[in-house]
Amino acid sequence: MNLTTYWKYLHTIVVLAVLFLISLVFASHTMIQTLLGVGSLAWFLLFLIREIYMNSKQTKRTKFQVRLSHVLIIFGLLLFNASVHQTFISTFGQSDIDQFWGEHEAAIHMNGKAYHLIWTKRSFLSTTYFYNLYERRGLFFHRVNSKVISYAKHSSSQADYGAVKTFLHYTKKQGVK
Repeated sequence: MNLTTYWKYLHTIVVLAVLFLISLVFASHTMIQTLLGVGSLAWFLLFLIREIYMNSKQTKRTKFQVRLSHVLIIFGLLLFNASVHQTFISTFGQSDIDQFWGEHEAAIHMNGKAYHLIWTKRSFLSTTYFYNLYERRGLFFHRVNSKVISYAKHSSSQADYGAVKTFLHYTKKQGVK
């Protein structure tokens, strides 16, 4: 591999590393700590570090091998992005990116247990809150609810407590444990 080719590949790696850092800044910290989040992070870092190592040793590889390595790194980055947000992939088909666009998270306590609540608010003619509840089990967070929880506020006569208080209010009212 000549020096020009080496710098071209290095440029690609730097761009991918910067995109990863941007993804990390906007990622849900709860979702990073799920098994899928950690697995996709490991996939991306494994192939990125392998590519950096191969470039630093200037190992002779065919164009196909280099491109395959870059495809695996890009796939890892896309999987990481899909895993650290409330998407079809990270919730195993229960929610989509449109539903949880602009997601927020908060630590809450219910019935003496600590949870992480990921929520979003949609308003048009009525206000609807969408929630996913996560609990730490061992090293990773696991989603507690099997389906996306939603509460709608239809009229101005209903009190809007804010996302977290609305969740706690309705779960207490419904006797959810």
